[in-house]
Amino acid sequence: MNLVFSMTLLGAVLGHSLLASVARAELVPSLPTPAAELAPQVPLAATLTFRPNAEVDGDRLYLGGVADCHGMAEICDEIYAVDLGPSPEPGRTITWHPEKARALLGKEWPAADIRLAGAKVIKITAASIPLTEDKVEGALKSLLSDAFSEDSALKVTIDRMLLPPGLKLRPGDYVIEFPDLTAEHLQSADWVIKRLGGNVRLTFVARQVDGDQLRAVFSVSAHMTVHALLPVLGESLDKGAEITDANLGSDMVALGRSGSMYVSHRDELIGRRLRRPMQSGSPLLSSDIELPRLVRRGQMVQLKVDGSGVAVSGSVKLMADGVPGQVIEAQYPATKKRMRVRVIDANTVQHVF
Repeated sequence: MNLVFSMTLLGAVLGHSLLASVARAELVPSLPTPAAELAPQVPLAATLTFRPNAEVDGDRLYLGGVADCHGMAEICDEIYAVDLGPSPEPGRTITWHPEKARALLGKEWPAADIRLAGAKVIKITAASIPLTEDKVEGALKSLLSDAFSEDSALKVTIDRMLLPPGLKLRPGDYVIEFPDLTAEHLQSADWVIKRLGGNVRLTFVARQVDGDQLRAVFSVSAHMTVHALLPVLGESLDKGAEITDANLGSDMVALGRSGSMYVSHRDELIGRRLRRPMQSGSPLLSSDIELPRLVRRGQMVQLKVDGSGVAVSGSVKLMADGVPGQVIEAQYPATKKRMRVRVIDANTVQHVF
C-alpha cells in the first residue's frame, strides 16, 4: 500500500512539473527557423540546346531564335531575350558559334549552372521578301498621279525602270517613299522638266508599316518623259508664213531636258513668221520664229537724224534685212559712208549715235 501511494505521489509531482513546463513554453515566443535550415537554396540551372540551322525575321538576333532552353522557367525566359547583335542582311546566311554565348551568359548569371549543348556551329539565315521593280514603279506612278491631275499642264510618265539585282527586304508590309520628290519640287515646272526628264536616278525608302518599323534606302534608275501643254501649229505652214490665232492649237508635248526652250505662250507666237517649213502639231522653239521683216537688204528708205533740236532726213541704202526696232547698217549712196540705224517702219530708219 505504501508503494502504491508513493507511485501516485510521484505521478502527481511529475504531472504538475510537466504542466508548468508547458505553461512556461507558451509564455516564451518561439524564434523563426532560418530558411536555409528548412531547405537548401537551389541554384538556377538550365541547358541550352543550339539548333544547327535557324531563320530570323527581325533586324536583331536573339538567343531564343537559335537555341532551346530546358530548365528553370525563371532563367529560360530571360535567356531567350538575350540580344546577340544584328541579324544578317535579308536573304543572307552567316555561321555563328554558340561558344560566343558562354562568356555573355556567365557575366549575366555568374551563379547559375548554364550548360551548352547541341550544334557547335549554326547557320543563320535572314528571312526575306523580294523587292521588285513593279512595286517601286507602282509607288512612283501613284505619287506622280497625285501630283499631276487630269487638268494639269504637266504630266510625267515612266518609260522604264531598272533596280539593282537581288534587292530584298525583311518580311512585312512596306510603303515606298521618294524623299526628293517633294510637293514643292513637283509644283515647279522648271524643276520637273530639268530633273525628271530623260535618264534619272532616284533615291527611295522602303518603310515598314508595322512590326519593327524598319527602313531601307535604295536607288533606282529610270527613264522618264515630261509632257507639257504647249501651243502647237494647227496646220502645216511654209517658211515665212505668219502665225495667227487661227493656225495655232495646243497639245501635250513630250519634252527633253531642253524642253523649257519651247515657246509656252500663244501671244509670243502670234504675228511672228516661220523661219522654216513646219508640220502640223509641231511645238515651236524661239529659233523657229522671227518678227516679220519690214525692210530688206538693198532697199532705199528715209533716214531721220534727230539731235540738238535739229531734224534732218535723207535717203539711205540698207545693208541688211530688218524687223521693227532692230539696229542694222545703212549706207549713203553718194559717199558710201556707213552708219547704224534702227528700223522704225517699212520706209523709215533712225540714225543711232
